[in-house]
Amino acid sequence: MISWLWDFGDGWSSTQRSPDHTYGAAGPYTVTLTVVDNYSARSEISRDVTVPAIELTGKRQGRNKVLLDWTPASATVEIWRALSTDGLLPTPIAVSVDGGHYEDTGLGRKPKGLHSYFVCQAGNMDNCSNLVLISF
Repeated sequence: MISWLWDFGDGWSSTQRSPDHTYGAAGPYTVTLTVVDNYSARSEISRDVTVPAIELTGKRQGRNKVLLDWTPASATVEIWRALSTDGLLPTPIAVSVDGGHYEDTGLGRKPKGLHSYFVCQAGNMDNCSNLVLISF
Protein backbone atom coordinates (compact mmCIF):
# COMPACT_ATOMS: atom_id res chain seq x y z
CA MET A 1 0.00 0.00 0.00
CA ILE A 2 1.12 3.50 -0.70
CA SER A 3 -1.40 5.50 1.30
CA TRP A 4 -4.10 5.22 3.90
CA LEU A 5 -6.81 7.73 4.71
CA TRP A 6 -8.95 7.20 7.78
CA ASP A 7 -12.09 9.29 8.17
CA PHE A 8 -13.40 8.84 11.72
CA GLY A 9 -16.78 10.40 11.00
CA ASP A 10 -16.38 13.18 13.55
CA GLY A 11 -14.42 15.68 11.47
CA TRP A 12 -11.03 14.08 12.24
CA SER A 13 -8.92 12.01 9.88
CA SER A 14 -5.48 10.40 9.70
CA THR A 15 -3.04 9.21 7.04
CA GLN A 16 -1.24 6.83 9.41
CA ARG A 17 -1.44 3.11 8.75
CA SER A 18 -2.76 2.25 12.25
CA PRO A 19 -3.79 5.45 13.99
CA ASP A 20 -5.18 5.90 17.48
CA HIS A 21 -8.31 8.00 17.78
CA THR A 22 -10.38 9.14 20.74
CA TYR A 23 -13.87 10.43 20.17
CA GLY A 24 -14.85 13.60 21.98
CA ALA A 25 -18.51 12.71 22.31
CA ALA A 26 -20.71 9.66 22.58
CA GLY A 27 -22.84 8.54 19.69
CA PRO A 28 -22.85 6.67 16.40
CA TYR A 29 -20.09 7.29 13.84
CA THR A 30 -19.16 5.87 10.44
CA VAL A 31 -15.44 5.14 10.12
CA THR A 32 -14.10 4.92 6.56
CA LEU A 33 -10.70 3.63 5.46
CA THR A 34 -9.50 4.41 1.93
CA VAL A 35 -6.30 2.75 0.67
CA VAL A 36 -4.35 3.31 -2.53
CA ASP A 37 -1.78 0.77 -3.73
CA ASN A 38 1.35 1.03 -5.91
CA TYR A 39 -0.76 0.87 -9.09
CA SER A 40 -3.10 3.67 -7.96
CA ALA A 41 -5.90 1.17 -7.37
CA ARG A 42 -8.22 2.48 -4.71
CA SER A 43 -10.34 0.58 -2.20
CA GLU A 44 -12.67 1.81 0.51
CA ILE A 45 -14.42 0.17 3.45
CA SER A 46 -16.73 1.68 6.07
CA ARG A 47 -17.95 0.45 9.43
CA ASP A 48 -20.43 1.91 11.87
CA VAL A 49 -19.24 2.26 15.46
CA THR A 50 -21.03 3.48 18.56
CA VAL A 51 -19.15 5.27 21.32
CA PRO A 52 -20.88 4.69 24.66
CA ALA A 53 -21.92 7.76 26.56
CA ILE A 54 -20.50 6.37 29.79
CA GLU A 55 -17.31 4.31 29.79
CA LEU A 56 -16.95 1.87 32.72
CA THR A 57 -13.87 0.05 33.97
CA GLY A 58 -13.65 -2.30 36.92
CA LYS A 59 -11.27 -4.53 38.80
CA ARG A 60 -11.34 -6.94 41.68
CA GLN A 61 -9.55 -5.90 44.84
CA GLY A 62 -8.74 -8.53 47.42
CA ARG A 63 -11.20 -11.30 48.20
CA ASN A 64 -14.47 -9.43 48.21
CA LYS A 65 -14.32 -5.95 46.75
CA VAL A 66 -14.83 -4.53 43.26
CA LEU A 67 -13.59 -1.08 42.25
CA LEU A 68 -15.57 0.66 39.51
CA ASP A 69 -14.61 3.83 37.66
CA TRP A 70 -16.52 5.65 34.93
CA THR A 71 -16.16 8.64 32.67
CA PRO A 72 -17.38 11.26 32.49
CA ALA A 73 -16.80 11.42 36.23
CA SER A 74 -19.40 14.17 36.57
CA ALA A 75 -22.22 11.80 35.57
CA THR A 76 -24.67 10.87 38.30
CA VAL A 77 -25.23 7.17 37.71
CA GLU A 78 -27.20 4.19 38.89
CA ILE A 79 -24.88 1.24 39.43
CA TRP A 80 -26.20 -2.18 38.44
CA ARG A 81 -24.83 -5.61 39.35
CA ALA A 82 -25.77 -9.11 38.25
CA LEU A 83 -24.39 -12.29 39.78
CA SER A 84 -24.07 -15.59 37.95
CA THR A 85 -25.47 -17.27 41.08
CA ASP A 86 -28.66 -15.19 40.67
CA GLY A 87 -29.12 -16.03 36.99
CA LEU A 88 -27.45 -12.76 35.94
CA LEU A 89 -30.57 -10.68 36.58
CA PRO A 90 -29.31 -7.13 37.12
CA THR A 91 -30.35 -5.20 40.20
CA PRO A 92 -29.49 -1.62 41.12
CA ILE A 93 -27.05 -1.46 44.00
CA ALA A 94 -26.41 2.28 44.35
CA VAL A 95 -26.85 5.78 42.98
CA SER A 96 -23.54 7.59 42.96
CA VAL A 97 -22.35 11.14 42.47
CA ASP A 98 -18.91 10.30 43.85
CA GLY A 99 -16.76 11.66 41.04
CA GLY A 100 -16.77 8.57 38.86
CA HIS A 101 -15.76 5.98 41.47
CA TYR A 102 -17.58 3.31 43.48
CA GLU A 103 -16.41 0.47 45.70
CA ASP A 104 -18.74 -2.52 45.83
CA THR A 105 -18.18 -4.06 49.23
CA GLY A 106 -21.58 -5.73 49.51
CA LEU A 107 -20.46 -9.09 48.13
CA GLY A 108 -20.21 -11.06 51.37
CA ARG A 109 -17.12 -12.72 52.80
CA LYS A 110 -16.45 -15.20 49.98
CA PRO A 111 -18.16 -14.18 46.75
CA LYS A 112 -18.21 -16.77 43.96
CA GLY A 113 -18.90 -16.81 40.28
CA LEU A 114 -19.09 -14.12 37.64
CA HIS A 115 -20.28 -10.63 38.54
CA SER A 116 -21.31 -8.21 35.83
CA TYR A 117 -21.63 -4.46 36.24
CA PHE A 118 -22.91 -1.56 34.22
CA VAL A 119 -23.91 2.00 35.04
CA CYS A 120 -26.66 4.14 33.57
CA GLN A 121 -27.25 7.84 33.79
CA ALA A 122 -29.58 8.29 36.77
CA GLY A 123 -33.15 8.06 35.53
CA ASN A 124 -32.16 7.23 31.93
CA MET A 125 -31.79 3.55 31.03
CA ASP A 126 -31.15 4.59 27.41
CA ASN A 127 -27.75 6.02 28.39
CA CYS A 128 -25.77 3.11 29.84
CA SER A 129 -22.15 2.06 29.89
CA ASN A 130 -20.41 -0.97 28.55
CA LEU A 131 -20.59 -4.20 30.58
CA VAL A 132 -17.72 -5.07 32.94
CA LEU A 133 -17.22 -8.68 34.09
CA ILE A 134 -15.45 -9.59 37.33
CA SER A 135 -14.72 -13.19 38.29
CA PHE A 136 -14.42 -14.51 41.85
